[in-house]
Formats: sequence, structure tokens, C-alpha cells
Amino acid sequence: MPILEWKESFTLGIEQFDNHHRHLVELLNRAYQGYLSDADVTKLTATLHEFFDYAMYHFKMEEQYMEEIGYAGYAEHLEYHRNFSGQVAAMEHDLTQVWKNLPMEMLSFLQNWLTYDITIADADYVRFSAGDNFKQCA
Repeated sequence: MPILEWKESFTLGIEQFDNHHRHLVELLNRAYQGYLSDADVTKLTATLHEFFDYAMYHFKMEEQYMEEIGYAGYAEHLEYHRNFSGQVAAMEHDLTQVWKNLPMEMLSFLQNWLTYDITIADADYVRFSAGDNFKQCA
């Protein structure tokens, strides 16, 4: 069973970003399956590094898009990305320097973050781009 299943409610209607989100869900599920099967920590770490790297790529593409559409919540969303990037840097450090195995808390954090990212944070700029230019959240 995956830690996060793709739901139709995750579909934002911007194909590029929907594909990014699907890929992030797949990477998270791959890490979770490795965790459940006691995969080598080196392999799990590599999968999480791939997740983190792809999330940073996704952020860059989103930020370009938000600038292009003149998204009113751009500064707040950029700060949200920077905060997550800082958390990722700390997690990557802990993965390589502190922990000898992958804690379930990290996977749960990433599951919760990804769900929030898709359904709340990113859904806001999608509503903005569709002409519903109110600021709900960033």
C-alpha cells in the first residue's frame, strides 16, 4: 500500500505541474516501499535525494509560472518554497550525518507536505491564473 495515493482532487489542470506532482508522489511511494521492505539506507537516501532535487526543479518551474501570470501571492509562495528548501537541507544533513536508518517521521512529514502543497498552496495560484484572483493562502 502506498503512503500517498494519487487522487483526482490533486489534479490542478496545468499538465506540467500535475505531471510534476505525480512524479513526486511516485518518488515518495518508492521511498516508503523501500522503508517497509528494509531496503538499504543508501538506496533510500538516493530516492529521497531524487525527491528533494525534483521538488527544487518543480519550485523553479512554478516560480517562473507565477511570475508570468503576475500571481498576487508570489512573495508568500516564494517564502513557502524557501522554508521547505531549508527543511529539506536539514533533512538531507540528518540522513547522511545523523540517522543510520530512515525514520517514518520523515516520510510522514513529506506525505503531509506534498498533500498540502498540491491541494492548498499550488491550488491557490491555479485559481488565480483561472481568473479567480482572490488570495486564499500561499
